[in-house]
Amino acid sequence: MTQPMRFIATLTVLVMVIPALIGCRPVPYPDLSTSTETRSVYLVSHGLHVGLALDREDVDDEALPVVQWLPEVDFVEFGWGDIDYYPHPSPSLIDGARALFWPTDSVLHVVGLRGELSAIFPRSTIIRVDVPAEGMRYLIDFIASYQIADAEPLTQSLYGTGHFFPAEGSYHLLNNSNRWTAEALERAGVPIASSIIVTASQVVEQGKRVGELVSRPE
Repeated sequence: MTQPMRFIATLTVLVMVIPALIGCRPVPYPDLSTSTETRSVYLVSHGLHVGLALDREDVDDEALPVVQWLPEVDFVEFGWGDIDYYPHPSPSLIDGARALFWPTDSVLHVVGLRGELSAIFPRSTIIRVDVPAEGMRYLIDFIASYQIADAEPLTQSLYGTGHFFPAEGSYHLLNNSNRWTAEALERAGVPIASSIIVTASQVVEQGKRVGELVSRPE
């Protein structure tokens, strides 16, 4: 077996087996079943990872000072990932392997968006998930826990108007961008199992079960 084939085979086994091994350790989420008021959160699939878009009015500037770098926008999208791979416009396979198999430093992607999400991302699957209003505070607190105090932007966002910021946490296969997105929802009281999440398609499939499909690729 050639070296590239060994890499692909190893990655396939890890993606299939490891989620099953860790599936018995779900992250507890608050019981907010009595809450009647809700807020909308949007899952935006970008292929390899899923971003988390919030209405700008639901984002607390004091809790998330990184948004103060943004102009006037309708939505703020957040993502978290590897410090080298995520911001790179054309990352290599080596960059991807290093991000997955070695714990690396991370970044927070903070993007300001104007207009309708389906018009901004016509090639993306977008799912709206309604979370309890009180749960939104837990979600914001979760994102805020990845901020580094007084951090300066590292580079411009991949799209929209925003930046990458250095972030807390080590990135690797078992703690990747898709699990981060799922855990944010879980902390908000959404019954989604972040402990079995590795791929973007898993986030999308679980999101469809708890939310409403807004748009899909044309």
